[in-house]
Amino acid sequence: MKIDKTLIISSAVCLLPILLGILLYEKLPDQIPIHFDFAGEPDNWGSKNFVVFGIPVFMCLMNIFVQGVSDKYGDNNQSIMLKFCKWIFAIISVIILPVVLFKALGMDIPIQIIVSVFVGVMFMIIGNYFPKTKQNRVAGFRIKWTMDSEENWNKTSRFAGYLWIVGGLLIIINAFLAYQLAIMFFGIIIILVAAPVLYSYHLHRNGI
Repeated sequence: MKIDKTLIISSAVCLLPILLGILLYEKLPDQIPIHFDFAGEPDNWGSKNFVVFGIPVFMCLMNIFVQGVSDKYGDNNQSIMLKFCKWIFAIISVIILPVVLFKALGMDIPIQIIVSVFVGVMFMIIGNYFPKTKQNRVAGFRIKWTMDSEENWNKTSRFAGYLWIVGGLLIIINAFLAYQLAIMFFGIIIILVAAPVLYSYHLHRNGI
């Protein structure tokens, strides 16, 4: 049986924050903030055990699920996009969870800026890979018109790629504004999702 090294390594990385949580366990409060508003104020909490053990395990399970779907429906497309998708939850786990733990200890960490910058960078990275991703059933804008036409897929992916890079940059800039605008953050994300779909439909209506 072939051993999937990517699955094993990425799953182990997802669980790494547990070690940090164990080291800090006695110093952590019983309730830990797990969600923050755009002012950096906590608005949702989780138990210490849930944050230290539950969230990394959840990330690991999601990682296994995503990799299983990718391997099953990826049409043997070994594009960089699909490879990147296999590391998303591992990246989230080792970057965001330590920030949450240190924030719970009272450290002055601008978590709203870190999360926004992280999201913006993710959009820029994915946008860079969009034009290099061939038709597949896992990654990219998998809608009827792109799946029915390779030319539509390529044009839509190229358009989405440029758009997501610019959108990601705007999200990062928004993170450092004196007053972060939630409406701008979510507005950009809506545009990044909706515009390529509308563009693809426009191409379809024009016979592409």
